[in-house]
Amino acid sequence: MTSWAEFQYELEIDFPAIPLMAIYAFNTNAKDWETLLVDLPVSQWHYAFTVNEVSASLPRDFAGAQSAINNVMLEVDPEGLRLHCFFHCERMICLDLHPMDINSDEMLRRLVEFMHWLACKMNRKVFLMELSSLAEVSGRWTVCCHPPDKVS
Repeated sequence: MTSWAEFQYELEIDFPAIPLMAIYAFNTNAKDWETLLVDLPVSQWHYAFTVNEVSASLPRDFAGAQSAINNVMLEVDPEGLRLHCFFHCERMICLDLHPMDINSDEMLRRLVEFMHWLACKMNRKVFLMELSSLAEVSGRWTVCCHPPDKVS
């Protein structure tokens, strides 16, 4: 996938079979979540954090996000990529996105740029996959961004 035109072509073939995609970092722990939640506010990425659809302060760790009883959501790049994190599981960072929001070369560049940023912060591989394809990490939609010291 080198351009939006190629990405769009794939979407036209599969849409609506692929209603959602997600960026994943697997085998995460409390420290990884803390890194994300502490580094995000000082990064180039805008974000919004809500609890029960009301704006709230971003927690500093996964437990803080989980302490809210209802409807917790982190939205990264709300004006652009609209990546959504719902804090489902400490062992996996998952940011959902709608593939139709990636509608230009610029948006595709931003997506890959965010994935590289996350890979570097987590010091691990980050994948873009169909939301339903967790069992098959090697699916054709998989894009892997390596942190700098793990490039092979």
